[in-house]
Amino acid sequence: KRFCLPNKMPALATIGYALIAYSPITALFFGTVASYPHEVILLILGSFFYLVAFLLTAIIWVIIPPLWRNPVIAVIFGAPLQEFFRFLYYRTLKRVDHLLQVVSGDSTYKRKHKQAYVGGMGFGIMAGALSGINMIILSASSGTAGLAINEQSPISDSFFITTTFMVLIQIFLHICWGVLYFDAIEKRQYWKVVIVILTHLAASLVTLVNLYIPGQSAAPYVVIANAVLLLVLMGFTFWTAGLSISGIRYLFRIR
Repeated sequence: KRFCLPNKMPALATIGYALIAYSPITALFFGTVASYPHEVILLILGSFFYLVAFLLTAIIWVIIPPLWRNPVIAVIFGAPLQEFFRFLYYRTLKRVDHLLQVVSGDSTYKRKHKQAYVGGMGFGIMAGALSGINMIILSASSGTAGLAINEQSPISDSFFITTTFMVLIQIFLHICWGVLYFDAIEKRQYWKVVIVILTHLAASLVTLVNLYIPGQSAAPYVVIANAVLLLVLMGFTFWTAGLSISGIRYLFRIR
C-alpha cells in the first residue's frame, strides 16, 4: 500500500515552519560546534542555565498574582533575570577556564569569543524551543493550515509565519547578546552590559504590542522591528569580535 500521511496539509505546514525557525541554527551548530565535544558540552550547559532562568521566572509569575494581570512587569523582571543567569554561566566558565584552555589547545582571546558564541547558541536554542513548541503543536493540529481573522478570534492568519520568524530572530539575538555580554565583562566595558539588557527588554516588550491590538495586525511590524534590532546587534557583535572592513574584503576576496 502506498504510504499516506494523515492530516497531510498540517503536517507539511508544520515541517515548513520548523525548517524556517530551526534550520539556520541547526546548520550553524553542525558547521561550527558539533565537531568539538567540549563546545557541545558548553552549549548544553548554556541551555541548562537558560532553562533554569525560565523556570524561575515561571515560578515567580505563578506565586505573584499581580504579574498575571500585567505581562509588562513580568517581562521587565524576566529579561534581566535571564541576563543574570548569563552572568552565572560566564562565572562558571571562568572557574574552569584553565581546563577549557587545555582541552581546546587555544590560549588566544578568540577562544573567549567562541565560548560566548557557543553559550549564546545554547541560550538561543533553548529559548527557541520553548517559544516555538506551542506554534509547532498548534500547526500540527487538524484544520490549522491558517487561522482566519474573525470577531471572535484574536489570532490572525499570519500567526504561524510571524511566530516562526520571531523564534528564528530570538535565537540569533541570544547569540549576539552572549558575545557582547562576555566581551563586556572581560574588558570591564559595562556599558555593553547595559546595551544587552536594554535591547533584551526592547525585543521582549515590543512583542506585547500584540496583546493590545486585535487580530494581531501589528505582528508583522513586531517581526520587522526585531529583525532590524538583530541586524544592528549583528553588526555590533562582529565589530566586537574584531571583524573589520579589511577582514570582510579578505573574506570575500574583494580587491
